[in-house]
Amino acid sequence: MGVSSGRPRPNRHAYLAKDFPETLVTSGGDESLNYQLDGSRLEVFADLDKHLTVLEGAKKLGVNWHDVRAATHGLVRFYLRMVIAFTPTPARSSDVTWEHDVLPFLPGG
Repeated sequence: MGVSSGRPRPNRHAYLAKDFPETLVTSGGDESLNYQLDGSRLEVFADLDKHLTVLEGAKKLGVNWHDVRAATHGLVRFYLRMVIAFTPTPARSSDVTWEHDVLPFLPGG
């Protein structure tokens, strides 16, 4: 399985797949970046030492695996595009809020 040239578009037979086929079983990739699809379960393995990057537009660390032709089911071709983004939790702010405009009214202010 490889990266396609250009972005895949739904083919003219896409209407034949009204629901995702639960019997679809496929896998692809290589040792450092691969997937396994078994019906409704998709597992992805990515070696972060090799594939972790800053995602375009998001400015977050992640893995972006473009347009992989996963399988053909009858006349319908299925593609995968996998984006894994790591979103750090925001820094916790103090629970104490100081209202600076109230300070002049306090005794000694």
